[in-house]
Amino acid sequence: MKHLIQVMAAIVFLAAPPVPNPENYENVQLVDCVDSYQVLVNKQYALSPEDAPKDLRVVQVLDSTRNLNLTIKLRSRAADMAEQLFLAAANEGHELLAVSGYRGYMHQKDLYEYYVHEHGKKEADRFSARPGHSEHQTGLAIDVSCLSLDGKIDNKFGETPEGAWLIENAPRFGFIIRYPQDREAETGFKYEPWHLRYVGIAPALIMQQNNWIFEEYVDHILAKER
Repeated sequence: MKHLIQVMAAIVFLAAPPVPNPENYENVQLVDCVDSYQVLVNKQYALSPEDAPKDLRVVQVLDSTRNLNLTIKLRSRAADMAEQLFLAAANEGHELLAVSGYRGYMHQKDLYEYYVHEHGKKEADRFSARPGHSEHQTGLAIDVSCLSLDGKIDNKFGETPEGAWLIENAPRFGFIIRYPQDREAETGFKYEPWHLRYVGIAPALIMQQNNWIFEEYVDHILAKER
């Protein structure tokens, strides 16, 4: 299986396809594959208020207070792999802390409106998704931190040993750093080294091999399957 994944990654080591500028909420379409692990949600593709995963469960990992999490949820498969990811990190001396997982449409609406009130719409749109456009609504995204940051969300996470470990190892468990550094013009969102998105092991390894963002993977791989 490992050899097959390596072969798949090697086959698609190609020039990155052009990605439409996703900075603005224009020509928005509702996604039609909400149950897919490769569902694309960004400023052009949105979930409806009614869309909610049916297989959510609590992720059995430490939360930002270093207690066993009782509230952060992901879809079952993503939760399984997140638990394996946290365990592997711990075994290599890196304690990860879970901060946020699934958020419903109304939760995201309240959060976005708060950020608009605090920072203005233009700035809020750089780091907070509008309701329906958040990956957290898919149940496939989890925000993480570490002890040196007191379990808080901070760009400095990318400079920590835990952040560096995730860049290298998260794809082995099917996760990608969804909003990498220097890709805001393409993802539509500022750098978020703490935001992990489950896409599946093979897709994550392909993206790592090619240094692709998720939009590039969808455009190059999934578009050919439609």
